[in-house]
Amino acid sequence: MLVQPPPGPLSGPSLARNRRRNPLWRFRRVFFVLAVIAAVAFGGVWAFASQVELTDDNFDDLIETTYICTGEVVSGCGPDNAANELSAEGEDRVIVDFAEIPEVVIQAVVATEDKSFFDHRGVDPGGLLRAAYQVGKRELTDGSGSLQGGSTITQQYIKLATQDDADQITRKAREIVRAMKLEQELAEELGSTEAAKRQILERYLNRAYFGRGVYGVQAAARVYFDKDIGEINLPEAAYLAGLLRNPSRADAW
Repeated sequence: MLVQPPPGPLSGPSLARNRRRNPLWRFRRVFFVLAVIAAVAFGGVWAFASQVELTDDNFDDLIETTYICTGEVVSGCGPDNAANELSAEGEDRVIVDFAEIPEVVIQAVVATEDKSFFDHRGVDPGGLLRAAYQVGKRELTDGSGSLQGGSTITQQYIKLATQDDADQITRKAREIVRAMKLEQELAEELGSTEAAKRQILERYLNRAYFGRGVYGVQAAARVYFDKDIGEINLPEAAYLAGLLRNPSRADAW
């Protein structure tokens, strides 16, 4: 006579009871649905990112202020000895290389605009989360939420260099994708992430608006302090950096 062994923990009613007690098994359908949603969302993000392309910012075609000197000036015509000056469409701008911008200006701008600039790859996830939290908080209180804040220097540069008239959400999403692509492509082109960061900062600081019709740090140093950018000290650098976010309100003079 054969005697059936009692059901073990991995078979029969015991297995069914173990499955019912296991939260992973009980919520398996929920996890499956969430996995499908995540896969679809990832595919949508991938498809969106693949369609967003970098556009030429025409940096080399930016028109600088022209200085006009008398015949007595043999060489070195500039703002100190010019009899007149012409600005393109009211934009006072003088292009400078990254090497001409003092370290105190770089540090002040990074500390004010994007503390993790040299560490991220175009986008700061922590900054985006903080901005999203603030937007949600304002929406729940007075409905005045907006997609401001959380932008890195790279994203701000993309915004300056790219004319994108899409709605706010789409434009912000494109800025994020373009910022990541720009940093990756520049790092590959220039041979290092550090070189890519320097070029982004150089172009951003030559494009940025500082108020009073002034564009770029060199023209800003001249207008606000009557100095070349290379002569700017720490307090002056902090003042210029403060102008970037809201020039009209930050201008104390």
